Amino acid sequence: MAMNLKKGFPLFRKRFYFLLYLVYLTAVALFLLINYQLEKSQLLEAIDSRLLVAAKGVKHMLAEDFHDRALAPGSIAFSEEMINRKKINTFANEADFAYIYTLVPREGKFYFSAPTVTEEEARKRESWYFYPYLDIPSGFVEAFQEKLTRFVTYSDQWGHFRSVAVPEVTPLGRTYLVCADMKLKDFHQALWWRNLIHLAHGVAFLVLSVPFIVLYRRDNFYLKSLNRDLNQRGLELERMVLNRTLDLSQARKERVRAEREFRQFFNDAVVGIFRVDAHGRLLLANPKLAEMLGYQDQPELLADGAFDGSLFTSFQEEADIVPSGESQHYYYRETEFSRKSGGKIWISISSRKELDGDGKIFLWEGFAMDITERKRYENDIRRMALEDYLTGLPNRKSFMESLAKAIKMRQRNSHYGFGVLMIDLDDFKRINDTWGHLLGDRFLVEIAKRMLSVVRANDTVARLGGDEFAVLLSDLSDIKEVWEVAERLIQEVSCPIVLEGKDFFVTASVGMVEGTENREAATDFLRDADIAMYQAKASGKNRICLFGAGVEAPS
Repeated sequence: MAMNLKKGFPLFRKRFYFLLYLVYLTAVALFLLINYQLEKSQLLEAIDSRLLVAAKGVKHMLAEDFHDRALAPGSIAFSEEMINRKKINTFANEADFAYIYTLVPREGKFYFSAPTVTEEEARKRESWYFYPYLDIPSGFVEAFQEKLTRFVTYSDQWGHFRSVAVPEVTPLGRTYLVCADMKLKDFHQALWWRNLIHLAHGVAFLVLSVPFIVLYRRDNFYLKSLNRDLNQRGLELERMVLNRTLDLSQARKERVRAEREFRQFFNDAVVGIFRVDAHGRLLLANPKLAEMLGYQDQPELLADGAFDGSLFTSFQEEADIVPSGESQHYYYRETEFSRKSGGKIWISISSRKELDGDGKIFLWEGFAMDITERKRYENDIRRMALEDYLTGLPNRKSFMESLAKAIKMRQRNSHYGFGVLMIDLDDFKRINDTWGHLLGDRFLVEIAKRMLSVVRANDTVARLGGDEFAVLLSDLSDIKEVWEVAERLIQEVSCPIVLEGKDFFVTASVGMVEGTENREAATDFLRDADIAMYQAKASGKNRICLFGAGVEAPS
């Protein structure tokens, strides 16, 4: 009977069931492939977001004009390199990045300007400033050429990395790259575990295909063979169920272990972790956050009804937003905070908002870092960039900024008067050569004090370098005041200075430019004052020379 059924079974039905089963297998394979790509994309998106935040923050750790000065080997002092290395190494270690560094181009090649340096690398080379990046990834070069942020995955002798290259522009218009690297070992482990779960789902889907196989074989084999096969399939299914039960038990154990590890990470994290609802109420905080904000412990922080959680949610959409995808946005800002236990600190806040089904914010979560020390370094570096290290006077850059402001005031108000003096000490080299640079430095400090005693509080005295000084006289009611100040400066400078029981004498040659002249750039004023000063020297020194006029000896 079974044989007759087999012979009489239409051929097209056999092919139909067979094709249906192939379609089903294809669907399962596509399910696994799509889930793999989705998991990989989501993990890479999270890593890229962290890399981008890190890279964007690097330029705030460095002096504003650092990359304008990073032109060649030796253009940056080794002490400044060490300060930059300490800040960037600390940030990379705390945020768990492999490397963070900046690259500058020169003659078609790229060089490290502010890189993280491991202990092993530090033993090999004392200085890594302007060390060539020989095997730079092509994606970094494209990011520099196209002025676009690029995410790159590459491998070299140090490992397998996911990196970001962010082009930045200095105040003088030079383009450099800020890069951050993260090792992909942990990424591959997490991806492997997630795909293992999806593979188990795929196996379950394949088990569900058994009815198709049974339906196909029922019409092609004898009934007895079919029953025997069904019994065998039943036993296999029972074993699969048993194995699946064991897998679920193991999965529960893994979940408990993961939760325990997360709790340990949450409590021991070196950064503050928080969660705040839409009304600014703090829902979750770790011990580090409580310590950072001046509380004794987490319960005290969470129980403080006066604490304003909007600290973690008050962002300016345009200024603080870091876009990531279409539906989620990450925010970053730095702010000063008054601790409950007293004192103030600077903290950086990285936050992400969660939306409900109606598109409204229902919570914020993220982390906070104490950046007080970094801010202190930045202020020190900013001060060093605008101040002469020896005399404490403004340096050339600071003087040029003040002069540019005076020019703008003159352009807005034709009655606003100012003057520029360029002062060079006559025969100062003789003191340096005879008594040494240490005594010469002490002499320059005394000269600076005397110049300050002559001018007003709103005037500017700057040391441009060596024994060359400049004075900006602001808001003058009568331009004759420039002459009077120049004469008093020459008199003060020519008075003897007693050092180590000896009297030292110098004179000064002064070049003068009046602010009434039609000049538009600060460099024009400084150039003309310099020309006038050299005319005074050529006329016998210890003279005052007005640019475009004659030379006058001090009265």
